[in-house]
Amino acid sequence: MATFINITNHPLSQWGEGQRKAAGFLNGVEGREILFPNVLPNASSEEIANLARGIVSSVQAIGEPASEDVGVWGVHVMGEQTLCFALVSELLKLGYNVLASTTERRVVETPTGKISQFEFVKFRRYAVIPIPPKAVDAASAANAWGGDGRREIPQRG
Repeated sequence: MATFINITNHPLSQWGEGQRKAAGFLNGVEGREILFPNVLPNASSEEIANLARGIVSSVQAIGEPASEDVGVWGVHVMGEQTLCFALVSELLKLGYNVLASTTERRVVETPTGKISQFEFVKFRRYAVIPIPPKAVDAASAANAWGGDGRREIPQRG
C-alpha cells in the first residue's frame, strides 16, 4: 500500500476534500502524521540538525520511497524554514518525493476587521536546481559587496 506522510502542524483530520484527494486518500493511500515540532527562535544549527535527523529516521521507519504502489509516495513538509530546509534536503537525497502545499489567500472583510482564509490549491514538489560552480576571485567578491564585505543598500531620497 502507498503511504503519504504529513509533517506539519495541520492534522490530516482538518484537511478539506480537495487536499485529501490530492494526497491520494480517496484512492486508498494511507495517511500518516509526524508532528512538526515547535522550533525555538534561539535554537542552534546543531539542534535543528538533530531534530531533522530524528524526523528523517521516523520517515524511514514508516517506509522507503515508493516503487509502484508500495512505499511512501509523498512526504508533505511545511513549517519553520531552517528545519524544513534540513528535512527536505535529506529526504530528497534519500529519494523521497517531498512536497509543499500551496494555498490561495482570501481576505474577508468583517465589521471588526479582516480575516485571512487559506484555500488549498495543490501540492508542489520541492526541486533541487543544480547550479554550476563559478570561479570568483576574492577581489571581485569584495567589490560586489562594497569593498569591505558589506553590501551597499541604496537609499531613497
